[in-house]
Amino acid sequence: MSNSMTSLDARLQAALQGLDTSPAFEERLMVRVRAESEALTVERLQRLQRARLTEERRYGVARQQLRLAAFVRQFATLESVGITLLAMFGVRAAWLQFGAPAVEVFQLYGAQILTWGGIVLALLPVAITLTGWKPRLRFAQ
Repeated sequence: MSNSMTSLDARLQAALQGLDTSPAFEERLMVRVRAESEALTVERLQRLQRARLTEERRYGVARQQLRLAAFVRQFATLESVGITLLAMFGVRAAWLQFGAPAVEVFQLYGAQILTWGGIVLALLPVAITLTGWKPRLRFAQ
């Protein structure tokens, strides 16, 4: 029996040779487990931050699209489309009537026409404010 015990002891010693059995093993193990856990936590936080930034970007793009859609719904009404078409027909009719002379006038006085047009457009809000004109507001019912 002693022969089989020594062979068992030899086999167990060979199998368990790399194990750490020194004092304070559990404390060192817990320190290592905590360090690995913190590394995973930092990695998770970084992933969460990246995901949050991605979602914030998507949210910003969605808000921009909604703002654009609201702008289009507000200003692309039947009245504005009708006014635009009427203006286009008016310009076409005027061009057919005064085509060649209008080109010559615009070549001669184009810069002045555009300058004064810009000045009038720039002063228009001031004139509206001074006169106290208020637009009629339409509310959906």
